Amino acid sequence: QVIVPELDDLVRITRSSGTTGIPKLIPKTLRNEQFLFYTDPDRNGLNNLSKILILCPFIINYILVQCKFSIKLGSLVISSSNPSLAIEAHNITFISGLPVHIERLIDDIPKRSKKNNKIIVEIFGASLSRNLIDKIQSKLNSSIINSLGANEIDAILSMEDHETGIVRP
Repeated sequence: QVIVPELDDLVRITRSSGTTGIPKLIPKTLRNEQFLFYTDPDRNGLNNLSKILILCPFIINYILVQCKFSIKLGSLVISSSNPSLAIEAHNITFISGLPVHIERLIDDIPKRSKKNNKIIVEIFGASLSRNLIDKIQSKLNSSIINSLGANEIDAILSMEDHETGIVRP
């Protein structure tokens, strides 16, 4: 028998790394998962032709939900031991990660690498510094989506620049 959960039924439990200083388990309902599934792709332009380079492990809630939805759309999700080479090798259209992962990637991209104007870089978890924004623009010439949030509450702000954000629903 297949049991279809109701919107407020628990569908998974995730663990927080403790951004509040207290590690905890976080219940996720079907309503919460569907909200993330159906609002993020509208915001970041993912579709069945997207080729997504993931720079973080699946233990981060946002990455897990983004990957599940991307696979549901038919997108190609790639995790590579050498992300800077994967960009050209797989014709990446979307890169997702924490600021520290993005900065490491940008530093690893050779200066002679060709720029791809179709790459969207999504950074979450913290606001980007002006310096990192400039580095991303100079190496990838891409559009940037920056969201501020935490595992406990997902993204709460869409950052307009390194200091100003707009509250997300």
